[in-house]
Amino acid sequence: MTDRIEIKAVLDQYTRHGWFPRKALGSADFQASTLDLVPDIELGESETECIWFSRRSYNDSESWELRRFSGSPFALVVVLPDIASDETRNGLLKEVEQKMKTA
Repeated sequence: MTDRIEIKAVLDQYTRHGWFPRKALGSADFQASTLDLVPDIELGESETECIWFSRRSYNDSESWELRRFSGSPFALVVVLPDIASDETRNGLLKEVEQKMKTA
């Protein structure tokens, strides 16, 4: 289980660089710790403790980065065009989450 101090340090680092925490994935304890730090974050269960961050990238897209906390620190990025439907967007994010499980 990732401790609250580590979660806060990563949150601070990402927000300093313009990233916004969007969704915390992991155990109930990880979700609770993250929710204490980011009260409006979306939560989801996962075997891997990670947080989705996003920020504007180009004029017509948004970058999403999935940062892993359990195991070695690691991140995967996907760039989503603004014109993508919710279904397409959610599908691409799920694909990245699956890749994270095998990374």
